[in-house]
Amino acid sequence: MLRVYTESVRGDTLGAVSGNSGYYPVADPTRVYMSKTTTPFFEHDGHQDLKETQDALYRSATAVNKPKVLDACSVNCASVGVTGHSSARASGYANAETLKVGGFANAETSGVAAGALAQSRSTVTATFKVDAGSSGLADGTPVALDWLYHLEGTTILSGRTYPEPTSASASVTSRSAIRRQYSSGEGDDQLAAVDFRLDAMLRNSIPGGSSDATANFSGRQIWSGYSNLGFEDSALLDYDQDYLGEDVDISRRVHIDSRTGIFGLDKIPFQALVGETLVIELDLDVLSSVSGGAQLGSGHRGKSWNDYFGTLASQVELADAYKASGLKIQFDRPTGDVPEPATFALAGLALVLLGAVRRRARV
Repeated sequence: MLRVYTESVRGDTLGAVSGNSGYYPVADPTRVYMSKTTTPFFEHDGHQDLKETQDALYRSATAVNKPKVLDACSVNCASVGVTGHSSARASGYANAETLKVGGFANAETSGVAAGALAQSRSTVTATFKVDAGSSGLADGTPVALDWLYHLEGTTILSGRTYPEPTSASASVTSRSAIRRQYSSGEGDDQLAAVDFRLDAMLRNSIPGGSSDATANFSGRQIWSGYSNLGFEDSALLDYDQDYLGEDVDISRRVHIDSRTGIFGLDKIPFQALVGETLVIELDLDVLSSVSGGAQLGSGHRGKSWNDYFGTLASQVELADAYKASGLKIQFDRPTGDVPEPATFALAGLALVLLGAVRRRARV
């Protein structure tokens, strides 16, 4: 299931407001419903605005695979010279047959804006087992497997240094695990797991005192992995970067790759029993939020961009010692997949942006 909700404010400085053409694939047969509401015009910063809300729900028996939900508005949609507007976009990807999930979330503001929030959450659950095949091994025999895991994506935060109090934050959270479907009563039912979290914030700093910084980027990237065959690893990277100069556009990009990044993970070896039913769970939650500048007439833009669309991928295979044994890995029909993307434009978001990162250390 895939749900997308958007709420944005658009200006009428040119005498007309263009619509969101092509925002949702209306011909998709998995669409359950779609609604769209538009408020009457209201006065804002000397011009007329309206608020547009769209809500859509898609459902598929085995998988959801939608393109990124991108705003197709090309004229007078928070364009240069129009102040006080926000937009939020999100989409999700979940495919239990290919064991892939992902999310895309983007929040933007222009000028004097209340703020915007975008969130996408995708989850896949599938069951499988090691079948004895022609191996002659009895059910209950322990065998070694490899879990091939890969998460990749990009987070970009952009804003402007003091005196415009722009803040942008992003978080990406993922937990993936392989466990027994039914408790054996012996030991831990979780056979392998990978946890990941990225928190990042870009915000203004008032120069003076102990620092001349006019903005700061801070955050943390955390990884941990575990398996019942003794695999255990973790990685940590803190971000802390100051910016100097007033009224300067700034941007910071973080690229995540579980294979080539700080975690350096290709696969996790784990042990299972022939014939037992196993469950693999993949979950990815991406969140983008931003608050705009406070200068009247400013065309400044702030952005929080998370692109992890369909990039959390998994595969399970027999370890090298068992590949020619006659054993087979047999996946059942997917038990469920639930991506739940939603986007919101929120007033006063600057209060929410504070405190996302509790501890910082300079890179």
